[in-house]
Amino acid sequence: MKNPNGYGCIRLMGGNRRRPYAFIATVNGRQKYIAAFETIYDAKIFQSRYFEEHHRDFLPSYHKKITFSELYFRWLSFHKDEDNALSRSTLSGYEYAYAHCYPLHEKYFPDLQFLELQSVINHMRFKENLSCSSCKKVKNLLSLMYKYAIKANICQTNYALLLSIGHNHPVYPHHVMSRQKINRLWSSLDTPGADTVLILLYTGLRVSEMLNMLKVEVNLRHKYLRVTHAKTASGVRVIPIHPRILPIISQRMTMPGPNLVCDYSGRPYEYSRYRSAVWHMENTLAPSDCSCEALVLINFPHVSLSSAVTHLVGKVIGSITFLLSSLLSTAFSVTHCLHTTNSDNPDRGIVPSYIVCFSIRNAYCARRCAIVTN
Repeated sequence: MKNPNGYGCIRLMGGNRRRPYAFIATVNGRQKYIAAFETIYDAKIFQSRYFEEHHRDFLPSYHKKITFSELYFRWLSFHKDEDNALSRSTLSGYEYAYAHCYPLHEKYFPDLQFLELQSVINHMRFKENLSCSSCKKVKNLLSLMYKYAIKANICQTNYALLLSIGHNHPVYPHHVMSRQKINRLWSSLDTPGADTVLILLYTGLRVSEMLNMLKVEVNLRHKYLRVTHAKTASGVRVIPIHPRILPIISQRMTMPGPNLVCDYSGRPYEYSRYRSAVWHMENTLAPSDCSCEALVLINFPHVSLSSAVTHLVGKVIGSITFLLSSLLSTAFSVTHCLHTTNSDNPDRGIVPSYIVCFSIRNAYCARRCAIVTN
């Protein structure tokens, strides 16, 4: 579909350029180079912003002719300016959802009907057999775009609120690892990747946090890990190293590569490659008569944390009240240790300030440090 007059164009320049996509606009009757970008995605975002800034006198009827694709890039530019803290994973989710809306790209956004939007969701569910979370990403994107369109007086009705994405049926239900499975991991440390699962279980780390952890963030002398690359701001924390996994981490520190977890060549793992490696490892460790139950580590972001809380704290937490009271007592005990010095025995584990943990994820680690110190 033809772009509106004055919208400009994007050209792919030749040669080996770092920013090969050039945005060209008409200025005073002549085409002029404006800017260059690394990806066509960034170029389209700039193109929509440029048109909005330099053509403020366009007719109000233009709102009725804006396409889904054009509105998406205008919204994305507005959304980035509104929230500067958008992560790369969030932006990737928007790109993923936009790609699934390809039947709507060239249609006029104000003319879209509910059944057209629902057909996109139905195609993902029944034709591509995608999960409920994938459909939810598309629904969230459409909802944000409709909110922006209503603010800009492009349309009046938010059809995204009416979309149905079905019920979520988890492919890999969350299970707590039994003591037998954990013991099987300890007896199979020679299997590649088994030690990393134990690190997850005894620290409560997310998989992405462990894979992004550098060796310079590991302090073997004071026995703690410093998490600097976390999913959320509250995830930036310090975790004491459990004595049982201290030899494992020490061995990992001697291996090649800048990261704590690397392959034998020193190359850091990506999430997908690590996931595949652990899946095959679990197939090796699992007995043939319980293959489904033993493969719970395929969802290790939740399994490792729930297993760590269940087994390492000592008992299954029965209620939220007990968990919160335990956490508060831990914080008090650790804070008390911070102001206690032992001049007679300086080697007797004084808890430094970085051990104070107010995160449920690290409740066990903080509690253990308080017990050892006291």
